[in-house]
Amino acid sequence: MRNFKWHGIPVNLPSTNKEWAFFSLATIFTLIVFIFSILLSSIDTAE
Repeated sequence: MRNFKWHGIPVNLPSTNKEWAFFSLATIFTLIVFIFSILLSSIDTAE
C-alpha cells in the first residue's frame, strides 16, 4: 500500500495488481449484494 496525505487526511492506495484486484472484487461483490438485497426487499413488499 502506498501512503500519503491529501489535505491533511491520510490516504492509502494499493500499489500492486493483486491489491487492486482484491479491493475491486470486494467492492463489486458488495455492490452486487446490496442491489440484490434491494431487489428482494422490493419484491417482498410488492406482494
